[in-house]
Amino acid sequence: MVVGKLYFVDGYHGGIRGHMPEGSFQDIMNAMKMWPAWKISLEIEPESWEYIRRNDPYTYKKIQTFIAEHTRNGRVEFISGSYAQPFCWAVNGESNVRQLIHGAEVIHRHFPEVVIDTYAVQEPCFTSALPQICAQLGFVRMSLKNPTAWGGYMAKMPGAIIHLRGGDGTVLPAVPRYEYEELVSCSATEAAGYDYPAIARFAEKCIKNGIPAPVGMCLQDLGWSSKPLVRDIDVEYTTWREYFAQFGDQVKGEVDFSQEDVLVALPWGNRIFQNMLRTVRKQENHILQVEKLLAIVESETGELSECRQLLNHAWEYLMHAQHHDGYICATTREGNKQWAFRSSALAEGCRLMLDEASEKAMQVLGAVKENPEGDIWLRVYSTTGSPRTSPANVLIGLDPGFHSLKVYDMEGEELPCQWTVMRSYDDGSLGAVLLHFEPTLEGIGYASYRVIPDAFPEQFVPNEGKKPAFKTIQDTVEVHTAYYRIIFDLTKGASLVQLYDKETGRDYAAGVDGLGSLRGFKIAEDRFIGNGVSRVICEFIENGPLQVKLRFIGSFNDLEFHTTVSVGINSRRIDFETAVVFKEETAIGYPYTPPPEEQYYGVKRSSCREDYKLGVQFPLGAMPVEITKSAPYDIYQSKLTDTRFDSWETIRHNIINGFIDFYQESSNTGLTVFCDHVNGYALVDNHFALTLGFGYHGNFWWGYQPLKGTCAIGYSLLPHPGNWEKGQVPFEDTLYREPLLVQRLCGAPEKDSGSLWKCENTNVETITVLRDLEGFKVRLFHAGYQEESLRFSHAIPGFKGVPVQLDGRPSDRAPDRIGKLEIRTFI
Repeated sequence: MVVGKLYFVDGYHGGIRGHMPEGSFQDIMNAMKMWPAWKISLEIEPESWEYIRRNDPYTYKKIQTFIAEHTRNGRVEFISGSYAQPFCWAVNGESNVRQLIHGAEVIHRHFPEVVIDTYAVQEPCFTSALPQICAQLGFVRMSLKNPTAWGGYMAKMPGAIIHLRGGDGTVLPAVPRYEYEELVSCSATEAAGYDYPAIARFAEKCIKNGIPAPVGMCLQDLGWSSKPLVRDIDVEYTTWREYFAQFGDQVKGEVDFSQEDVLVALPWGNRIFQNMLRTVRKQENHILQVEKLLAIVESETGELSECRQLLNHAWEYLMHAQHHDGYICATTREGNKQWAFRSSALAEGCRLMLDEASEKAMQVLGAVKENPEGDIWLRVYSTTGSPRTSPANVLIGLDPGFHSLKVYDMEGEELPCQWTVMRSYDDGSLGAVLLHFEPTLEGIGYASYRVIPDAFPEQFVPNEGKKPAFKTIQDTVEVHTAYYRIIFDLTKGASLVQLYDKETGRDYAAGVDGLGSLRGFKIAEDRFIGNGVSRVICEFIENGPLQVKLRFIGSFNDLEFHTTVSVGINSRRIDFETAVVFKEETAIGYPYTPPPEEQYYGVKRSSCREDYKLGVQFPLGAMPVEITKSAPYDIYQSKLTDTRFDSWETIRHNIINGFIDFYQESSNTGLTVFCDHVNGYALVDNHFALTLGFGYHGNFWWGYQPLKGTCAIGYSLLPHPGNWEKGQVPFEDTLYREPLLVQRLCGAPEKDSGSLWKCENTNVETITVLRDLEGFKVRLFHAGYQEESLRFSHAIPGFKGVPVQLDGRPSDRAPDRIGKLEIRTFI
């Protein structure tokens, strides 16, 4: 082997959504003739090929011929194949699967001969479940290098080629970011080749440190001058497929892939970015519900082609909304070209299509008989595979003269209910109400209910002292439920001064101050500000036998805020929605102002310090805690006990994507925090803070962006016994993401109920039941660490329960077992 020789994977990324100037591919095809030793890898947004086919058919034909020739001779390799190239760590697990499946489908429409079996990306599009996802999709190798590192990079790992082990135990060979592969500028690693002095000595340095065949990588932007990126040194251009074929026998060592190896940082709390993240995450959750809803209906009525088309288009809109540029470049461009605006608009388009598909599907299944005058009929759908008793909410308009409502199931049993009056008539009778009741459903399916208006007021009208929520003379508001005794202090910004869990006997507010309060560093005042000493007023929105809903309103340091708290009397989860209004431009964050020469390229950034941002505070007390976090198709133990960093060079993975759990061994209890979008957090000295608002310097594309307008987030708390598994945290997370769906029927239903799928394993999530050209498929995820027996029943037409991999290949796994953090698909 030649000493100092560098192997280099060159190529292009981008596409019609990101960057693809006219003539890009003509330049590349000409350059391939000029440099016969040059080889390229392509990570092109797959829909770009359709754009070229429609708009430039002549060039499209040339590209087809070019691809066919050079994939055969090994000069071109398609890698990743993701439809919209999302930051995998920032979206949910099933979105990662669909991005890769749909991307490959689109590519194969244009280039049927192409094989996509290498996962390699230009941006930090990684997540810890990729070994399992990739292996089930037929990938056989990975690269952990990402040349464009504005948003982050992978942690260093030992070895030249390693066995990369996912949380479920799946292993794939991977080229890591080497132990000696340093960062360059504020946007790349040495292996990217952007910095000539760095790449010129990179191979020699690696060889001296035990990397016998060092390899670099860069996927140039489409539109750059078409030529090899690295020249004038001893370099051999290769593809990942060729490199592994040549050196794959040198794989050594095994590395456990943790999500905290994905070192990424974005300006969490930026108002525009935050709104986009919430919008996209809502549709990530909703689309899987609608997919399962269509399966319920189609299992009884046959294929709904129009609904199916709407769902497919909704998936494409959602996947485009997840494009990584919508995250890293969220606030760049103006008007409707702004990336965050585009992602939000795409997510809204997704929502409209999902709502139309849901409505049409429900109408198909909503056949009714006669309707007794005055009766109201409802159908409630559950999209979770395990049994649940959960809130169902529906708006109902009423004729004059009714003062009360009763809810009955189809066996005539009355269900407790309550309602919030939205409108009333002059005589005091109900005009419109938000009805709340709590049906029990056994799995994915539906049940019907009858609502009978009553002319006589009854319901929940006890004396003040027996209502579940009440104000005290100590300026507090107390809430009593089956699980908790909760006290909010009206003189401390509605901070929790008691959160007593009746099941475990632990008060989570004992010995701490400011649980649930707001705090952040205000630049203009050069100090931390917060609402911990603010007096608030409390509005009792709901206060009935099933649910309490309170709104706390106050202000601090010229900022208005309000927090809405919803807690079910029989529910374990406590839900919050907090908003802060910035009437004037306000700088909140770490007080670092980059000098002019560093405002773009500087590595030190105010946006890195979550502990200085405006956040919701959760002091955890003095006792040590064990931290567990969820990630896309993963649940892992966090090693971060201090999340502070202030520069691009020192990133730590202080990100919540789903939930974070704090287990206290001394009391054998835990507290879980859920968040309604991917977000940042701070953890310093056992003090946790969930980011709500940031407005200062973010450097490069973000620049200086003070806060103005409303910052809002949704989050929930779950006290529980034992650790996250014993406390059934993933199941509660599923209930948080998938509320019951309610349909108004036009009369008594012809069919009272239906059951599609039931899984008795509470910690096995039924991700989806979907129908494609080959029939129905069921996707499960085991949110647990111990292998267990699968117990399910179904009424799915043609479904045999045969296990397959994500791409449909046969699986050798036993159909009645499911392993640690395993993704299972059945047909």
